[in-house]
Amino acid sequence: MRSRGHKHPPALTGTVRRHGIQQGGFAPAAPPPPLAVSFSAEAEQQLQPWLKAHPELRQLVSEVLAQDPRPAYKKGKPDEKEYGVRLFDCNVRFRISEPDCVVLAIEPA
Repeated sequence: MRSRGHKHPPALTGTVRRHGIQQGGFAPAAPPPPLAVSFSAEAEQQLQPWLKAHPELRQLVSEVLAQDPRPAYKKGKPDEKEYGVRLFDCNVRFRISEPDCVVLAIEPA
């Protein structure tokens, strides 16, 4: 119960009680390191016209793909599938072979 005049709620303890056992409320492990993103020669060439309208596109593509936007069940497993993500008004196609990600193409969406 809060006393009168108390303006802030009590501090959270960071613990959760499950089945009578108190556990810390922190992630069990550190997140995986970011992927190393590279651009194929074709993607590098296709990127150039987009940079006029979106000068930050190369950095945005690298930062988004470094976080591995694939479904969680695909992470940590061999994967030859080609994926795509829409950024601004373009479709970025890529393939991941952990710990690397290769941008294959940057096309109009």
